[in-house]
Amino acid sequence: MDPADRDALTRWLAEARAAEDAAARTRVRRLVGQAAEEGTLLTACLDLAERAATARIETTAGRTIQGVIAGAGRDFVLVAGDGGRALVALSGVVAVRTTDPAARPPAEPRPPLGASLVDALAELMADRLSVGIVMNDGRGDLVTGVVVAVGADVITLRTDGEPPLTVYLRLESLVAVLLTSGLPATDVPPSG
Repeated sequence: MDPADRDALTRWLAEARAAEDAAARTRVRRLVGQAAEEGTLLTACLDLAERAATARIETTAGRTIQGVIAGAGRDFVLVAGDGGRALVALSGVVAVRTTDPAARPPAEPRPPLGASLVDALAELMADRLSVGIVMNDGRGDLVTGVVVAVGADVITLRTDGEPPLTVYLRLESLVAVLLTSGLPATDVPPSG
């Protein structure tokens, strides 16, 4: 083969390879964008849980709960921190912030743990654990006690105070359940 023809063929192959590489990068960007568009907050939390990533969850009650994302149910995320664990209702999440360098847009949907928040609350009722419940009441107050019943739309709590009170909490207004005897060290009370 003539050297001029060989140079032309080499240039043509290099140009074809560059065009193919550019097309592949475009396809990858399009697929990543499509996955991000189809992603959900639950998918992002499941992804963070797979890597046991640390995150700060900002809630609608004005509280921030920080810790390792340990799992997620159909409608909640489980956070494990220094002071205990918290079940955070996805409906009560404003933002999830992470410094995890491997964080990426939510990918294709994955099945969560089979449990719902109501299922988890029923387990707490069976265990008779003292909990702190954060409600979306505009104040971010904490109601502490033992879960004594879980209904379709209500949680019945027996408070720790003297005299103990029975409190009926609207399930839809629940933001988080703190599984400790008090505020976890990683919970930041609302300002103001």
